[in-house]
Amino acid sequence: MKLEVAGTPTSLFLTRSLPWFIGAGGLILFLITLNHWVSLQSLPTVARVSNWLWRPELNHPLTFALLLPFRLLPEASIPLALNLANALCAALVLVILARSVVLLPQDVACFNPSRVGMSPCRLVTPNAWVPPILASILCAFQLSFWEHATSASGEMLDLLVFAYVIRCVLEFRLDRNQSWLSRAAFVYAAGMTNDWALFAFFPIFVVALVRVKTVTGFFKSAFFWRMLLWGLAGYSTYLLVVLLQERNGQ
Repeated sequence: MKLEVAGTPTSLFLTRSLPWFIGAGGLILFLITLNHWVSLQSLPTVARVSNWLWRPELNHPLTFALLLPFRLLPEASIPLALNLANALCAALVLVILARSVVLLPQDVACFNPSRVGMSPCRLVTPNAWVPPILASILCAFQLSFWEHATSASGEMLDLLVFAYVIRCVLEFRLDRNQSWLSRAAFVYAAGMTNDWALFAFFPIFVVALVRVKTVTGFFKSAFFWRMLLWGLAGYSTYLLVVLLQERNGQ
């Protein structure tokens, strides 16, 4: 098995260009098969954005905040606009999936998280492009994923959040840049306000942080409080719910 240290020129195509090519291909697929009107999956989202409901949506503050600009569109164009944005989110999921597969450790002996200065290794055989492409194809053509990618059900945003958090952890493993873990904490906490499933995955998220930082590094005061503050900042998305409740009560 041929391995290469991260950051060398021969791996740039796998880590930078290939994921975007895969995402572009997925976007073309989703646009060709896009639902141009309201479906059973997208009806709740379209109803919320079009103000068809008698009360505002209080359970998904992150979705509400990101979909606010769509309320400015003519009502007849909202379903198509939401489906287009949803297809873009699905393509970004494929981009993140492809890059995450490339960043996965290929040799356990080459990666020692206790050695901060050690560069992780990646597979760079002539067929190294096969795993990210195969993973993306299996994801894009999976029936449930394709249904949610071509119709704005709201599920794709939650999946994008989940995929981005995984990508941040893998990126930190690559360059040891603390900003990746700060982003992961912020996005994960914001995603928790939108999807209760992330509460169940929270212990796994903590274990992943301990794995890449080691126990000693995880419980260092500076790192622990930095992650806690970023998490609280993301979780403060719930303040949108409070504002909506006050507005609804007036």
